[in-house]
This record gives sequence, C-alpha cells and structure tokens, in this order.
Amino acid sequence: MKLNKVIYYHLIRHYSLYLFSYAALSIVFALILQFFFGLLPCALCNLARFPLYFILILAFFNFVAKRRCERTYIICGVIALFVLAAISFYHAGVEYGLFVNFFDCVSNKNNFENVTELSVYLQNKISTPCDKPLFKFIFTLSGWNFFISLALGILGLKHIYLIKL
Repeated sequence: MKLNKVIYYHLIRHYSLYLFSYAALSIVFALILQFFFGLLPCALCNLARFPLYFILILAFFNFVAKRRCERTYIICGVIALFVLAAISFYHAGVEYGLFVNFFDCVSNKNNFENVTELSVYLQNKISTPCDKPLFKFIFTLSGWNFFISLALGILGLKHIYLIKL
C-alpha cells in the first residue's frame, strides 16, 4: 500500500509536467504522421488539436510566471483535456458508426461560376473523410486520444480537489 501512495504522490506532484508532455507529444506525433507518413487529418482531427495548442500556450505562460499560477494552469488544462476528450469521443463514435457526422469534412464552397472552376476545385481538393480511420491499433487514434485525455483529466481533478493546491 505504501508503494501505491508513493506512485500516486509522484503522479500528482508532477501533473503539470505530464500535462505539457502529453500535449507536446500528441502534437509532434500528429505532425510526424501528417508530414512524414502522409496521413492527412480530417476536420475533426484538426479540431482536436486546438485544446492541445491551448495547453501548450498555458504551459508557456506557467513557465514564464515561474509556477506562480500553477493552480490556474491546471484548472484550465483539465478543462481543455475534457474538451479534447469530448471531441475525441465524438470522433471515435463517427469512425465506429455510432454517431452521425454533422461536420462537413469538405469545403462549403458550392457557388461556382462555370464547370471549369468546379473541375479545378475538385482536382485540387484534398479531403480526408472523418468516418474512415486510416489505421487502427486496437483503437483508432481518436479512441486512444479519448482514453488518455480522460484519464489525465480525472487525475487532474484529483490533483485539484483532493490535494488542494
């Protein structure tokens, strides 16, 4: 039982570092998949990156403030993680066919002057459908993102309410 308390103490003590690391590694991993392996993100994948960028910006300001605003950073980070978990849950549901995709996943431009404009638009358009995952490793990437962000969010709630920063 004592070992569990030690492990839990270190998980909580370094939570802000884990929050930053998860956001940074997720963004780097997504960019590597996109630019080196050619796996283009869909509209929901791009939407899921915004909470991660927000966490990185918060981490920068927390670092500049020399950890004087760590409680605010962790609260905002936990909110961003739950937003990310909600986006990822919806995205995984769309991929598994549980939810109807209300995102267009293509451009809304539909007012073309002539057929050649439409032809040029269709030939140059790179579109990745939101409902077809490019690969799976037990779960899709959005499924993994959901589980990890939800777990980190719950750990952050424990950090906020049980430890009382």
